[in-house]
Amino acid sequence: GDFQIPIRRHKTYDKLPLGDIFISVDAARKKSNAGNYPMEREIALLIMHGLLHLEGHQDYTVNQRKKMFALQKKMFRKVNLSLAPSDFQ
Repeated sequence: GDFQIPIRRHKTYDKLPLGDIFISVDAARKKSNAGNYPMEREIALLIMHGLLHLEGHQDYTVNQRKKMFALQKKMFRKVNLSLAPSDFQ
């Protein structure tokens, strides 16, 4: 079936677009080079992370981060497994 991001209703949801996602390609390149993985993976992670923030998810606490990273893993498995980190599969 189709993959859908779990959407939480919040005050900005009814106003589209929800916002912008800005990605530093230089920072993504540096992080992916340091981790020895494709830059495309890092950019995909940043996009998914940004989408979750636009949906209202936060990652200030350990529990919030765990929940957000679990959603990112689920998104990766559904969207493009070939780019997913090995621990996401």
